[in-house]
Amino acid sequence: MHKNRLQASRVKDIRVRIFHINDKLTKLNHGYSK
Repeated sequence: MHKNRLQASRVKDIRVRIFHINDKLTKLNHGYSK
């Protein structure tokens, strides 16, 4: 059970990281298109 919780938190961390990377890329793209 403890192992599953650790796995879940790791997946959540990766998703958050991906979200932030996508956000940065989106802002960069908007900056270039102006």
